[in-house]
Amino acid sequence: MKNKVGCPKGTKSWKKGMIFIKKIITKCLNCKIDIIDYPSAKRKYCTKLCSTNYQIGKENLNQSKAMIKAHKNKQFGYKKGQLIGDKNYAKLPESRRKISRFAKEHNNSKRPEVIIKIKEKRKHQKRTYEPSTEKIIQKILTNLDITWIKHKYIDIKHGYQVDLLLPEYNIIIECDGDYWHNYPNGNEIDKIRTRELQDNGYKVLRFWERDIKNNIDYCIKEIKNAIK
Repeated sequence: MKNKVGCPKGTKSWKKGMIFIKKIITKCLNCKIDIIDYPSAKRKYCTKLCSTNYQIGKENLNQSKAMIKAHKNKQFGYKKGQLIGDKNYAKLPESRRKISRFAKEHNNSKRPEVIIKIKEKRKHQKRTYEPSTEKIIQKILTNLDITWIKHKYIDIKHGYQVDLLLPEYNIIIECDGDYWHNYPNGNEIDKIRTRELQDNGYKVLRFWERDIKNNIDYCIKEIKNAIK
């Protein structure tokens, strides 16, 4: 392959020859700002965002209505977040809501037999991620010379792997992240599991992420009071 000067590609002379090719100025189809680039680039948009916005804005309203109707009748293909046949349709807000609603209605993971299989797998599932809050509590327990077991599965109605179990004292410690566990109200499933654990003879200590990171003395005091 040679450039316009006639030099083979990959050589120094080819790179030098590129200076003789003048850059041209074109307008972005979306935001109308100037784009300065070589003619061979054939750029129509200044950024990928402009490209996406332009394609969505170019959508034919009648076509969108037809796709929505087809979606209601389940006449579509769905793969990796996009509708086969019309990629832009999946990006429309109304379409995303409809796709989400359809997925919830046809979610097989809520069937009783599927739930049983999921629970069986979770009994032996190993966590690959360990939050920093758990590591802090683990270090405190080690310093207090308390035996602890992490991610032990407890067989209750809503069985799950607890963060930390103190087998000598039958105490369970949960390190709840502020975001994932809905500080300060807490998640409903957490409250249900706490009641079930207490009914089975366990004492449950729940520490919020902010308390572990900013008020660790309070956590230590609670642990010492619990093991008395």
